[in-house]
Amino acid sequence: MRARWCLALAFWGLLGCDKPKDTVEAGGADPTKPVGIDASGLGVDPSDPVAPAGNLKDEAEHVSSLEACVAERAKVDPLIGDAIRAIGYDTLFYDGCRTLLATRDRDVRACEPIVSSALRARCETLVAIAKGDVEACPRVRESTVVRGRSATCLAAASGDARLCQGEPKIARIHCEALVLRDEKRCDWLPSDTDRPGMGKRSCLRELTRLRALLPEQKVALPPLATAKATLKVTIAKDEGDGGAPAADGGESAPTIDVTPEIAQGLVIFPGYARREIFDRTRLATEIGTVGDSAPAFVAAGPTRGARIGLLLSFAKGGKDVRIERVELDLPGARSHLYPGERFKGAASFAKIDDVRGAEVTFSFSGELDGIKLSLEGTTFVRDVVATIPTTLPSPLLASPPDRDAGLPSLGDSPWLKRDASPGRP
Repeated sequence: MRARWCLALAFWGLLGCDKPKDTVEAGGADPTKPVGIDASGLGVDPSDPVAPAGNLKDEAEHVSSLEACVAERAKVDPLIGDAIRAIGYDTLFYDGCRTLLATRDRDVRACEPIVSSALRARCETLVAIAKGDVEACPRVRESTVVRGRSATCLAAASGDARLCQGEPKIARIHCEALVLRDEKRCDWLPSDTDRPGMGKRSCLRELTRLRALLPEQKVALPPLATAKATLKVTIAKDEGDGGAPAADGGESAPTIDVTPEIAQGLVIFPGYARREIFDRTRLATEIGTVGDSAPAFVAAGPTRGARIGLLLSFAKGGKDVRIERVELDLPGARSHLYPGERFKGAASFAKIDDVRGAEVTFSFSGELDGIKLSLEGTTFVRDVVATIPTTLPSPLLASPPDRDAGLPSLGDSPWLKRDASPGRP
């Protein structure tokens, strides 16, 4: 034992731990003084100044034509002109002015020529707000209706601030400040330096710019149902006979709170918007996030939480519920998917109505590849999509029309021919 202590003391002596703290060797750094690093250099890059707010309604009412609008606003600093040219957006001023004309005419079709998808969505949002028409709101994803429409647009166009619950936290504050005309809510936001475009100044600017355009706010509405969902997972023990469950029923994991999966509400849409559903008379909804393709069968990280995604189809009024797809991720385990793996289960709605803001109460239980699942939850209807626009390709088609025009056929790919050659599994 004494030998170990001697070795330890000798080691620390070599490191110089026996020297006084105020002793600094020639040419060395004083360990009691901070290293010469400027912490400001580690911060985020500053964001551009927030543009003047103006009054969008007044601007839209006084615009005369597209060409006149562009001529009036095309006088920019040469440096900014260089930046626009480098980006390659040659119709930026035209597209910006198209938003004014579309807002003036309350015509969402005027937004179609806009090149930028983000600016086109902004144009559609302004038209929807000006008309007070939620059906004109842009979709969260352009290529599908299953994610519903923009929650901020739905809330602003309908005057129903409750629907802001469909946005993530920061965006929800922006939405509520806009719909409620409440400047104080902008104080809850971080600075624009920390969150460019989503900070306090941006919030105040948006409210000032759109205030005169907003429709009348709805008041005295009942509160939305408080979102809550719990998942119970029971993993069967392997007794060496092909995965048969143990006599005690398996090892039960603690109850898992999966409320974030449904906190932003559910979207009800025509069932045939998903390729798994062929019956055009059925409606459908996704509980949690359901992918468009098979997940990667790679073990999730041990620090990641559990995730479940359900695709349910049902008849009017929530009757005859069918489970069309199940996705399950557990910490440290590979993903599980149905169809594709053994599954047996059932789901039901205690409450559901195809009205925005309606309460939804659901339950689900089943066994997926030997894993027993039980899910119960309550949330609300964020959006209801009645029809699929004709501009969207049907998921039942082999490929979108004209999307791959001019490209070689996949059947001519040498890679596919190689993979399909004789002798390969």
